[in-house]
Amino acid sequence: MTVSTPYTYVDGLVLAPAEHNKNIYSPDSGVGLMSEINGGLNTTNFDSSFKVSDEHVWPGEVMRGTQESLVETTDYFSDAFSDIPESSTSTSGSYRPIIGCSARIYVPYAVSVALWEWSFFFSPFKIFTESNIAALAERQFDLSIKARLDGTALPHTQRAIPHSVLLGIKDASGSRKVKDRTPGDRTFDTLRREPSVSMQWDMNHMETGVAAGWHSLDLMIYMSPVLDRSQDENEGILTAEVDRKVGTRNAEFDHKFYQRLTFGVRNARVLTIL
Repeated sequence: MTVSTPYTYVDGLVLAPAEHNKNIYSPDSGVGLMSEINGGLNTTNFDSSFKVSDEHVWPGEVMRGTQESLVETTDYFSDAFSDIPESSTSTSGSYRPIIGCSARIYVPYAVSVALWEWSFFFSPFKIFTESNIAALAERQFDLSIKARLDGTALPHTQRAIPHSVLLGIKDASGSRKVKDRTPGDRTFDTLRREPSVSMQWDMNHMETGVAAGWHSLDLMIYMSPVLDRSQDENEGILTAEVDRKVGTRNAEFDHKFYQRLTFGVRNARVLTIL
């Protein structure tokens, strides 16, 4: 392909910077030395015996990669989220990005493949309730993650976080009480198994025919607040009495319940291939 430089340099005349700049770069096709990839060179500009050698290819021209990560522990709590979840394809709404699980890259020219990967360690406090109260009988509260690419959700990456707390709530004389597991009495027990469901996940998404420009991937989280619609007080947040030992005696205290997802070491990375 021929690349033209319309401005002519004449000895003795003052240089016209604007016209000189157009010889370097111009929005017009075929004009300017740097307006076309490789200066507009293609196979017609080479001898038939020419072969590309290692020194002709700059680092990052064939493959380009980047990674972002965090090692600090981060906690997300359910009271920071809306109780109206978004649809599986919506790009706005209740899901929020997870810090340390996002990657952004600039691709200077179209590539055939971009492989996005992200991994993270998490420890959940996800609640499932059992109760003789109708509003809390066998009720689960959503806690899930999914990724979005360039602002568009990737539905196939959506995953539900496993339950880690079975919360047994018993209505005793109009008062909600958390029933801990006791030998011989397993009606509405409370069972905690957070350590057994803490795990490391590694996920990926491959995109083909990626255009030049900026591209970003974010891992997002949503968790529904732990609400009891039958309660008008406490902003609707589930509240119940829990036995606690104080000194030498047991006492009952009101507790508000929230879900939590704790993240440990996590990262997001991308590899593009020409």
